[in-house]
Amino acid sequence: MAQEVKKELRRRIQKEKKQQERRDLSPATQLQPKARGMRYDNIRSARAEEGVLRLILLDSSLLEETEGLTGSEFSSPLLGRIFDLLRSRAAEGLSTQLPALAGALEPVGCFFGMNGTLLLAFVLGWPANELVFPLLVMIGEGGGALGAEGEIVSWLAVNGWDYRMALCAMVFCLFHWPCSTTVLTIRKETESRKWTLLAVLLPTVIGLLFCRLIAVL
Repeated sequence: MAQEVKKELRRRIQKEKKQQERRDLSPATQLQPKARGMRYDNIRSARAEEGVLRLILLDSSLLEETEGLTGSEFSSPLLGRIFDLLRSRAAEGLSTQLPALAGALEPVGCFFGMNGTLLLAFVLGWPANELVFPLLVMIGEGGGALGAEGEIVSWLAVNGWDYRMALCAMVFCLFHWPCSTTVLTIRKETESRKWTLLAVLLPTVIGLLFCRLIAVL
């Protein structure tokens, strides 16, 4: 009797494991943000809303085409809040384009041997660190794309990159805040806001100190 119970238990565990693997490998799951706090209930609508926000960030005049649309109509509350923020900035006469936001961070970036575009890319890449350099190119090119290696080198030179900025970028890649998934995992494992905050601040402060040191040398 005990053996039958154990066999049935193992069978159920294997069945649940296979079901979980199917859910994890489904296309809809792969398109979800990595951070659990940002998961979408309606993935199709949310992906379309992401596209709308991406276009608005590249061309703020498109906000005129969304007259009457409010953030409450978005399927994702987070994306809705971002849309309302962009609309309020536009109503105040402030730019909503990424290059303009990068310009606002330029003094801070220069202080640490970088620039506003690179710093903004690190901030926007918080959900997943592998997004930093694609975001860097997207912000600098206004949504365009770079092709050959020579074009990338020319683009870096035109945007004021030198050996110090390149070195600061490499250092800050090694020492900066963890991605959102890592932060959530630390919070869950330690069950402590203090240790989670320390895990975010410690590498960031070290990275900024190293970058400042490189900038003044």
